[in-house]
Amino acid sequence: MRLSKREILVDSNKLYFITLLFVFVFSVILGTSSSEGTDKGIGDESNAMYGSELRWLKKESTIVYTEIATKTQLEVDLVPGMVTVLQGEDLRRRGIHNVVEALNLVSGFVANDKITNKYAIARGIGNSYFGSKIMYMIDSVPLNINMTNAFEFIIPIEMIERIEIIRGLGSVLYGRWAYAGVVNVITIKDEMSVYGRYGTFKSYNGGGNFFYEDKTNNLRISLNAVSMGNGHTGVKSGPDLTTGTVNESVSNAPGSINDKKNLFSSVIDVSYKGIYLKGVGYYDVYGAGFGLNGLLPPMEDRGVFKYTTYVVETGWQMEATDDIKPKLYAGFKKNSSITDKLWISPPGYKTVLFTFPDGQYTTSHYAEQSIYSGTEIQLGELWKDNTLLAGLEFENIKTYDTWHELNYDPLTGEPLPESQRFTGDKNFMNDHLRRNRFSVFLHDQYKIAEHLTLTSGVRFEDYSDAGQGVSPAVALVYKPHQNHILKAQFAKAFRPPTFLEMHSQNVYNLGNRDIPAERIKTIELEYIYKTTPFTGRITTFSSLIDNIILTENYLTVYRDHSAKSSGVEIELEFKPFEKLTLDGNVSYAYTHGNQTNRELAESIRWLGNVGVTYNFVSDIYLNLQTRYVGSTVREITSTRDSLKGYTTSNITVSAENILDKGVTLRGGVKNIFNSDVRVISSIGFVDDYPQPGRMSWVSLYKKF
Repeated sequence: MRLSKREILVDSNKLYFITLLFVFVFSVILGTSSSEGTDKGIGDESNAMYGSELRWLKKESTIVYTEIATKTQLEVDLVPGMVTVLQGEDLRRRGIHNVVEALNLVSGFVANDKITNKYAIARGIGNSYFGSKIMYMIDSVPLNINMTNAFEFIIPIEMIERIEIIRGLGSVLYGRWAYAGVVNVITIKDEMSVYGRYGTFKSYNGGGNFFYEDKTNNLRISLNAVSMGNGHTGVKSGPDLTTGTVNESVSNAPGSINDKKNLFSSVIDVSYKGIYLKGVGYYDVYGAGFGLNGLLPPMEDRGVFKYTTYVVETGWQMEATDDIKPKLYAGFKKNSSITDKLWISPPGYKTVLFTFPDGQYTTSHYAEQSIYSGTEIQLGELWKDNTLLAGLEFENIKTYDTWHELNYDPLTGEPLPESQRFTGDKNFMNDHLRRNRFSVFLHDQYKIAEHLTLTSGVRFEDYSDAGQGVSPAVALVYKPHQNHILKAQFAKAFRPPTFLEMHSQNVYNLGNRDIPAERIKTIELEYIYKTTPFTGRITTFSSLIDNIILTENYLTVYRDHSAKSSGVEIELEFKPFEKLTLDGNVSYAYTHGNQTNRELAESIRWLGNVGVTYNFVSDIYLNLQTRYVGSTVREITSTRDSLKGYTTSNITVSAENILDKGVTLRGGVKNIFNSDVRVISSIGFVDDYPQPGRMSWVSLYKKF
């Protein structure tokens, strides 16, 4: 059989990535062997030649801490569950620009900023047009919107200190949407800096981090603010649904898409003697892209989709004693989603019954707000080597100002002489929705022995419109030797249906108020091997999902009674000598719907990353980053083959303290070889959604 040019390219991409991974693993094995030989003779005079090497190795062996898994500070490799911590400075040296790009470095994660449907998938679980399954936070402030459980998470990397990620269930501590993963973005709070970046496609960002501290009065104030965006990237669509029909002559496809984007984000953090105030503001606007229904909108130079999030949380936390630490908090969150005159069909479009001389277009508005409050208390040493955390929370959520304006009747499709606003039965979803959530949890860490810790917990949640659920978890962490760590965890969680899954009134994808909550149970095992220059991790997992809620082609909400996801994740980090750092991961996840007898839509079996960072001379760094994404499974209704995989490579050069202390100049090229990257399309686009190609950029960062 003769392969097409694209099939040859895909196969060569696989070979390219596998070769890179092989070279990386082989060098790690050789380097580890040599380092073990070094360790054996540390005390011998004959090994004095290794003294300087060992000194820098010990200097480099910094311990990474996290709070995301227990809400207490622990070394990341000793926490229950599987946690990844991405450091902001390291991400910047890799040329990462935002949280979406950063999440793609996490083993088993694939994140996408596809227009109208930004999402992340963890271990093959997570994507549904109407319901995300991952919880997003900034500085531990929750951000997901109840309409879809999603959040527009293109947070620029210049304002980030680190990103903490739970790969798997996090419902005991966080409830809500922590069903398949948790992402917490920790912003910079202790620096004064300004920065800017410019690149291909007129991409830009500019902003600063500001900080004030009065140690006498124990007052700290930090503010992060940034504006970023890009112009049209030149992406063109292939044929759409009109191809081969009477409407082909009026179609905009094939043609250029409007993927112009602008974003503004700000975070404020104020603390004073145990009292804190946190605020997050996020505004994102972008073009119509490929549209929503398989028909390409016209090329326009304006924003169509607009998303806004504002959150304010205040609280009080203190250490009453070394072992008693109470916390009280309350917050207000407002989300809005606006679609500003999105073209549904072009002028002159015809259906069986009607002709639309002006085309079809819609403007819609959705807003929700929530008020939440809660309390937590940490009790240490109730008995020896035990730490107990308990908490409860109440949240009231309501929607308002929900409507859409159309130039056609939403039920009959009949053209209207002018655009008309519809509410009530002709709205795109029910208005004035209400949801109350009550939650209580208990979480315990018990050090059974010197090298063995048991962590257990349970959360009960009650939703006024979606029933009740219990999320338990139990984990063991065993460190029999300084170089070896073993972990095991069993956890269960549930996810209530989103407002759209329950209350959509679109005739093509009606919601169902009786849809039960999704439920998942997962078993995870992990082995970690650590020496000073090398860390290796291997994780296996198996998940069973009941009442899984899926969407296909944005048209149908249905319930597949059960599904499963299982796989393995391998992570390697190696520093063979002072100036060179190698790291990589590869993951395999297999999903299977037991009733459909198919893999879950948009799941990807194979994912991989390889990174090389080299410190040429003082403060000059070169990073090479390669990512492999395997084939993507299509919807159950599709008869087409899976979307082909791809490999992309990036290069970044960083010159730190180049002109003055604190001045960093960076530049790089993304997708060096201009690989053909595509995302699965909705109905209509047989060529799927091509993504922007090669881009170059340069940035300037000044820390005061």
